[in-house]
Amino acid sequence: MIQPILRTERIARLRKWQFDQRGWQVDREILWHRYMAGHQGVPIDARYAGVFAYLMDNLPVEINDDELIVGRIKRREMTPEEKAERERIAGSTFSDPLGDVLKKLISPDAHESIAEGRHVAGGMTGHMTPDYPAVLKKGLNGIRREVRGRLARAKSEEERAFLHGALEVLSGAMRMARRYAKHARELAATASPERREELLRIAEACRRVPAYPARTFHEAAQTLWFIHLWIAQELGGGHGCFCPGRVDQYLFPYYEADLRSGRLSRDDAYELLTCLLLKYNEFDPYSTPQTLFVGGQHADGSDASNELSLLCLEVSRDLQMLHPALCVSWHKNLNRDVMRRAVELMGTGIGFPAVFNDEVIVPGLMRDGASREEAVNYMAGSCVEISAIGCSNPWVASGYVNAGKAFERAFQRVARNKNAGWDDLVREFKADLAEAMRFNYEITAAHDRAWQECIRYPFLSCLVNDCIERATDITCGGARYNTTMPELVGLANVVDSLMAVKWACFEEKAMTLPQLAEIVRKNWEGEEALRRVLGTKPPRFGNDMPEPDALWVELSEFWFDEVRKYTNPRRGPYQPGFLCWVMHSVLGDRTGATPDGRKAREALADAVGPVQGHDTSGVTAMLRSAAKMDHSKFIGGVVTNVKFTPAMFDTAESREKIIDLLESYLHLGGFELQINVVSADTLRAAQEHPEKYSDLIVRVGGYSDYYTRLSRSLQDEIKIGRASCRERVYHPV
Repeated sequence: MIQPILRTERIARLRKWQFDQRGWQVDREILWHRYMAGHQGVPIDARYAGVFAYLMDNLPVEINDDELIVGRIKRREMTPEEKAERERIAGSTFSDPLGDVLKKLISPDAHESIAEGRHVAGGMTGHMTPDYPAVLKKGLNGIRREVRGRLARAKSEEERAFLHGALEVLSGAMRMARRYAKHARELAATASPERREELLRIAEACRRVPAYPARTFHEAAQTLWFIHLWIAQELGGGHGCFCPGRVDQYLFPYYEADLRSGRLSRDDAYELLTCLLLKYNEFDPYSTPQTLFVGGQHADGSDASNELSLLCLEVSRDLQMLHPALCVSWHKNLNRDVMRRAVELMGTGIGFPAVFNDEVIVPGLMRDGASREEAVNYMAGSCVEISAIGCSNPWVASGYVNAGKAFERAFQRVARNKNAGWDDLVREFKADLAEAMRFNYEITAAHDRAWQECIRYPFLSCLVNDCIERATDITCGGARYNTTMPELVGLANVVDSLMAVKWACFEEKAMTLPQLAEIVRKNWEGEEALRRVLGTKPPRFGNDMPEPDALWVELSEFWFDEVRKYTNPRRGPYQPGFLCWVMHSVLGDRTGATPDGRKAREALADAVGPVQGHDTSGVTAMLRSAAKMDHSKFIGGVVTNVKFTPAMFDTAESREKIIDLLESYLHLGGFELQINVVSADTLRAAQEHPEKYSDLIVRVGGYSDYYTRLSRSLQDEIKIGRASCRERVYHPV
């Protein structure tokens, strides 16, 4: 990675401050549990509205000497007295009630399926983007008027309870902003002349927003941060993977107007935007990223990118921070300069931006009822899980289903029948995968129902269409679109294993199915030569070969059809995906050896990429294989990872070739593409001397993270793939 470019002393100090903080949001945690423990007999809607207002009135209000965008997350360690208090009251306020409900809803067989490593399941609200444009346009006062109008039409006590809670949380949020305005004025009284002027502008912005519509670039940026901060604090101590959204679209009208009027220069906008993007690191600069998209299109297909799209990419390149993780929405009319700036950012080695394909994603969202205007304004929740901004409540990664384990179980069962054929193995794998998905549904749906019984998010609900009109909390199905997104992990291992079995047992007849099953069951003990043969000789997915690629398409279609059978308790569809996050390592650790040459406990294949080292025909062939399935069906998210050497980014000419390669894949129908740009030597050095590489960021399975914070197995998977296979890194040609 290159070093950050910190253009002002203010930016340098604010960036350093992010890494200097220790601890977590103790004040929020203590205040939340204290209020909830003292109001256990209060009806659920009033209780959750009350605790949000209590937080708004009691969380510490602090302003850093350098801040232009305010709203501090104070991280610190918990005192012994606070630990004792939390220990005494925490169980009764959240974890125990939720756990009690789940115990009643989940069968022993479903629990056993998790214990065996067939899948993981769960989920919660988050990983989405609220309706920031509505707040910028109407202000919270405008939304409060809508709530009052709906209250006049309420027909039940349940509707009235939700709407009264909405009024309380909106008022509480506006009080918090006024607390910041008051504090800024107090600080201005003793500040230096230059800082006094800044503090008075901050006070004026906080007096105005988010209660009223934003008028300036500064007010709009302050609005975005306040709303992001407060919905995250309502959800919990972290940021809940809520996403900043399409900041270039939200802020551009204010940027343009301020430049035209002379209120703002480009340098001023750069510094304000930098202060805003730095804010997203306050939850924890090492935690799961929050995605920010640039580019994209309008509903009529015209390019929506603008000068702020380029400025966001520029700021991200300069800061070299994990948050926010930038992404580009690509379409055939996208300004080429956006892709040029994006590839320059990739070349730093930071692991983003990922590039998403409007031509695939927009039709996929419209399949489930989104209008085109809603569909072009989509967001990925921290990784690649897609939802329409401002009107969705997706439960993302709601179960990672282990295709490798399904094959392992099916293979050992089928091999006990000496007369079984290859078709029997395919059929049995599908049956086992379907059963794992059924158990996954049972557990995820139980979590969904338990959340409805135990949890409310009244402030977030005010910012997601159609919760107010339905007078229904987002946890209970108030959003316009309610989806659940299970993810399949390790399908390439299954495809290559099936091809290996077919080649060894039915074409070459080198051994029987039971013999191969026993060798694999013993983790290739004493059969290293055979393991290498089965990892290299049979046709393999990822090389643009008809037979394995057709099998991949068949099995991916089966996954889609199986998942689409289910509807969640919020009456929304299940949307499948292939996001693996870190689960190809986690689930691989719980999966025995497979006939593709993989040993027990090694990482499974990464998302829709080939098995590590099995793509020997080059990057173009690999991408052609990955693009053969219909990616528009997998709105739960599709990840395609590619590794490039840093030398690929040295010249403008080579960067143009990278753009051509990326766009070729997108034209073929690829959903998303992300690139790791780091040498194997650097990764090896980071493993040997982690203290020297604490800021090394890499792309994992849909998101970026600090390399030295990953597990050793995941580090190895990123570094070299499996030890017996060639590293999938593409070099200049």
